Amino acid sequence: MTIKEFYENIGGDYEMAKVTFRKEERMYQYLMKYAKDTSYDRLCEAEKNGDIKEAFEAVHALKGITGMFYFTPLYQAVVKLVEQLRPQNEPIDEELFQNLKKQQMIVLSELEKITVEE
Repeated sequence: MTIKEFYENIGGDYEMAKVTFRKEERMYQYLMKYAKDTSYDRLCEAEKNGDIKEAFEAVHALKGITGMFYFTPLYQAVVKLVEQLRPQNEPIDEELFQNLKKQQMIVLSELEKITVEE
């Protein structure tokens, strides 16, 4: 699958991402780095431990990363959870968290399908 097809499959904005990264080779390199980013794992661990402060910090980091990549549906899910956690006085909203997890799994699953032409 091409990078453009990846963006189509996840509902992201390929054209804006291409403006940001300029070259598909660079896009590919950074997309592969996204798959190794620990922000999502930190969020899941914080959710499991009921650590609202750490959950907010992790999801806020994820907001920046997903926004930079123009992963639109995932970014939108992240923003909703960031705003819910911003006051840091209530546990994670389970519905928002599950939606974010679903969108993250779509992105990661589709990332694995990208192939680059040599």
